[in-house]
Amino acid sequence: MTDEHEGYSVLLGDELVGTLALEDDTPTFRFHEAYCERSDRPILSLSFEDEPPTPDRAFREEDGRLPRFFRNLLPEGHLLEIYERQIETMRHREFELLALIGEDLPGAVRVVRDPLDANPPSAPPALPHRFAFGLAGVQFKLQAARSEARLTIPARGQSGQFIAKFGSPSYPELVQNEWAMLEWARLCGLDVPSFLLRHSSEFDDPSGIITEPFEGRSLLVKRFDRDGTKRIHQEDFAQVLSLHPEQKYDFAVDETVHYTTIGNIVANCGANEHLAEYVERLVFMVLSGNCDAHTKNWAITHNGHGFIGALGALLNAKTGYVRLSPLYDVVSTIAYPADMDRQLALSLSGELRLDAISRDHILELCARIGVAHDDASAIIAEFCKRARATWADLRERTEVPTRVRRAIDDNLGLCAAPNRGL
Repeated sequence: MTDEHEGYSVLLGDELVGTLALEDDTPTFRFHEAYCERSDRPILSLSFEDEPPTPDRAFREEDGRLPRFFRNLLPEGHLLEIYERQIETMRHREFELLALIGEDLPGAVRVVRDPLDANPPSAPPALPHRFAFGLAGVQFKLQAARSEARLTIPARGQSGQFIAKFGSPSYPELVQNEWAMLEWARLCGLDVPSFLLRHSSEFDDPSGIITEPFEGRSLLVKRFDRDGTKRIHQEDFAQVLSLHPEQKYDFAVDETVHYTTIGNIVANCGANEHLAEYVERLVFMVLSGNCDAHTKNWAITHNGHGFIGALGALLNAKTGYVRLSPLYDVVSTIAYPADMDRQLALSLSGELRLDAISRDHILELCARIGVAHDDASAIIAEFCKRARATWADLRERTEVPTRVRRAIDDNLGLCAAPNRGL
């Protein structure tokens, strides 16, 4: 392997899928020949299933960045800044960053040096920190493990079963806000991972990563892509739809991606109960005033080896191979009126304004994704009733910030208006 083709093996768990290499000084992904020949191959991403994979097909970006599926595996925000300070002089920063954290990425993807390669790529730089993992999202978060009464940040090569999310100087009580929305969603019967409030002082942090702006309450969320030592493959909808991370919002893709787009994929790849849950999550999004439900905040999990085919007919609905992931990264953005407008992240039946979304918009979306009108009406009515009943109790909990309580109370009143019917 020449320096011009310096590369890494891409695996799903322990199964070789392909190679990510520098070809003509550009990061390029190619599927491995043996993987392409398998009839029961695990699926790396639905975005690669538009046609049968071949080793000759190269996935690369014209601007020289990582292929977009892999770009969406990289951390964002403060965690990205921590890593980039160590690789800022490198020519291919994204490529080297992915190699640096490639053993512990979201889902089952691993990007590793081939131990059988006679000329392996140069080793990524050593970090002054003990850890090296990838977690997407702008909010500062770390991988975490529980050890008796303490919380630890797993060292490089070790896995954590939790994601620890920390506060934001820009959005007061953000952690408590997300806790309240997850608890509300759980009480409403939505699929959420286990979660609990903690404090940053409970972490063993020898590297001093949890600095003053992030001290205070933290939210511990169980990882749904880990089950003990087993990795469960997942991909967010920016990956499914082959978008760059910067295109996660509606305005970034010229309104070609919207909630109907996601719903149709859920309908084609999942069982009916997943589609009903998707509709309920949209109603919850509106009732809770969450204007940050962009494509990276929706995901699917892959549960083994599936049938291969075109994206629109990838799976029989009864296989259970692909399903909507548990709910994550949910906040009531309307609790911060001075910082965030009331515009949805994606359009819902052609409407972006949160305060304009009505029962009819959701019914129109349901019709487009194959939910019968009567079924859709029942799902919406029953969920709204359940959401209001559970909020009446939850709003009295001391963990719910006053700003969130007031914002939700006001929004539920607006949603109940005759012209909206929610």
